[in-house]
Amino acid sequence: MKKQEMSIDDLAVMINKSFNHVEERLDSLEQGQKEIKQELTFTARKFEVTDLTSRVEKLEYKMAKMTK
Repeated sequence: MKKQEMSIDDLAVMINKSFNHVEERLDSLEQGQKEIKQELTFTARKFEVTDLTSRVEKLEYKMAKMTK
């Protein structure tokens, strides 16, 4: 089998394609991390609201009991 000679320009194009591929993967990874952070923030806020709702309900119950 005859080997094809590669020019510096061919090598540069190959390296550039590889870098572009790595950059695309990093962009995808960063986007995934942003989505995870958003989901965690949403979940944390949901727990905060649930906790506050529970606390308010307990206070309302105690207040109602005290006013009877």
